[in-house]
Amino acid sequence: ENKTAEQMAADPALMAAQAAVEREEEMNRASFSRIAGREVRYGQVVQLHHAVTDVPVAVGRQAALLNREGRRVVESEAAGDAAWFRVMPRLRIQSEGERVRLGDPIVLEHVQTSLRLRVERAGRMPDGRREVSATLEKAALRVSLYRPHGGAGEDADAPRPLFGGEAVRLVYEE
Repeated sequence: ENKTAEQMAADPALMAAQAAVEREEEMNRASFSRIAGREVRYGQVVQLHHAVTDVPVAVGRQAALLNREGRRVVESEAAGDAAWFRVMPRLRIQSEGERVRLGDPIVLEHVQTSLRLRVERAGRMPDGRREVSATLEKAALRVSLYRPHGGAGEDADAPRPLFGGEAVRLVYEE
C-alpha cells in the first residue's frame, strides 16, 4: 500500500521503533560515560567504534565474503545488540575480572552469538584488503594504543592497563 510521508511518520510501529533507537543511543552514551577512563577487565562487555568514522562495529547476519562459515563484520549506525563484544583472555594465565593490559592477546567474543572476531588470512577482498569476520575459531588480537602513523606519544605496547574510551589498534596475531 502506498503511504504519504505524513502517514508513515504517524505510523505507531515506526514511532515505537524510532523511540527504541533513541533509547538505545541514550543507553550507549550513558554506558560510555560510565566506563570512560576506567580500567577494562576481562569478561567486560564493550562496544567497538571505527577510529575514523566513530560508527559502531557489529556482526551482521550475512555470511562473510571470504569465509562462508563466518559472519560478516560491518559498520552500522543502528547496530543495537549486534555491536556488543565480550573481552576474553586468549591465554589461561589471565582470568575474568583481571584488568586488560596493553600488549595482551585478547579474544573479542560477540555477546549474541559467541562468535569471535578474526582476520581472514586466506585470500583478500577484491580491493586488496583483508576481511574481518566472526567465526567459532578462537583468534587472538593484540591490543595497542591507536595513533596515526608517525604520531608521537607513549609507547603503544607499554604494559599498562587499558582504559575505557581509549582508541586502540587490534592486531591479528595468528
